[in-house]
Amino acid sequence: MSTLAGSRVLVLLLGLAAAACTVQERSALREPDESSRVRVASVAEANGQPGVALSIYGAEAGNRQDDPQAQARYAAALIRAGGLAQADEVLNRALARMPNAPELLVQSGRIRLLSGSPEALSLFEGALAVVPDDAEALSGKAVALDLIGRHAEALPWHAAAAEAAPDDLAIANNRALCLMLSGRAAEAIEILVPLARRSNAPARVMNNLALAYAATGHPAMAQRVTRDPIEKSDLQRYAQLLQLDPS
Repeated sequence: MSTLAGSRVLVLLLGLAAAACTVQERSALREPDESSRVRVASVAEANGQPGVALSIYGAEAGNRQDDPQAQARYAAALIRAGGLAQADEVLNRALARMPNAPELLVQSGRIRLLSGSPEALSLFEGALAVVPDDAEALSGKAVALDLIGRHAEALPWHAAAAEAAPDDLAIANNRALCLMLSGRAAEAIEILVPLARRSNAPARVMNNLALAYAATGHPAMAQRVTRDPIEKSDLQRYAQLLQLDPS
């Protein structure tokens, strides 16, 4: 499978902007006041007030220039809000002061993943050099390898990320996609079915399960599990990108 085809599939299906796929914020906070402010920001964001959340995260980052967690939280919030360029600026300034901070390297890697840049791999590897068991960095490296077409090499990193964070939906979803990209859609189904049963399963998980069913020759099942409508022609097109036959 070509690197270009693999990148197209991942852009279409991974939902990296959410990864954001799906990616967890660190909550190890040192001061009660800071913890309270971050909780307020989290609640505001969950209730559809990203501007309020960004104001709080931005103020924390401004007051804690040398705190990598504060900078990373602000950057992560900017990424979720679609402010990739601003998040990149925040991270570049912080990395100039703290070049080995894993929190910053992970968030910078996420931005590179979204643009399909091969630089993502070295950023996640830099984070893993400091924290070898960090689930976000492990998953990030795996996805970065997928983006450059090195799926067989990516699989052990996906497995390590899943072991480090067994309940993380985004990490499990990314692992399933790597299996599909490796021509192992039946194994992907075994991962995706339990994810699809979760009450918080996003549409992309259901649609990825549909693709896996289509790739294993079960188009009726594929249509049954989609949360957002997917035409049969689209399923066939995605499966062709994976070099699989959905019929």
